[in-house]
Amino acid sequence: MRSTILLMICMTVIMGVFGCATTHELPPPQSLHIPARHMDNSGDFLCPYTQDHVLAEWVDMQIKAGAYESIAKGLGSTAAAAFSATPLSLASFVFRKVAEGIARSAAIRSAGGMDNIRAKSDVSFDRIDDLAVYMYQFYSAEETYPYALAAARLLYPELEQRYIPAIEEARK
Repeated sequence: MRSTILLMICMTVIMGVFGCATTHELPPPQSLHIPARHMDNSGDFLCPYTQDHVLAEWVDMQIKAGAYESIAKGLGSTAAAAFSATPLSLASFVFRKVAEGIARSAAIRSAGGMDNIRAKSDVSFDRIDDLAVYMYQFYSAEETYPYALAAARLLYPELEQRYIPAIEEARK
């Protein structure tokens, strides 16, 4: 129960800081084209799920290390500045970039480093849009999806802006 509450708090902070809170209705997963993927770790964007359809070990490491809670606490103290700044202000933009860098670095460290993340990944993509569509299409109904999506968003900050457009563009 405590971990669920902490995950919800963390996701709220991360989503608020990175501007992804939305009520947008996405198309059904089965209505999307299946994206191209590598069944190895040779692509630029590593999937937080394995070929066996379980969370990759690096995501489990982040969860066990309390990475999401730590990142949320670290960003939470400065989130007010982002919320009070106008969306297009230079200060807001700079804060967002700094926060993304801090969150990404913390996520990579908690997963044992980028070499470990790559070594423990066996599904990858050449495009961030393909990662977004694949995750949504195959895993969005899974209980572990919030963890996987948080892990991917922390590792690839650009996923934040591409997630919804990628899914909408993948309609059959």
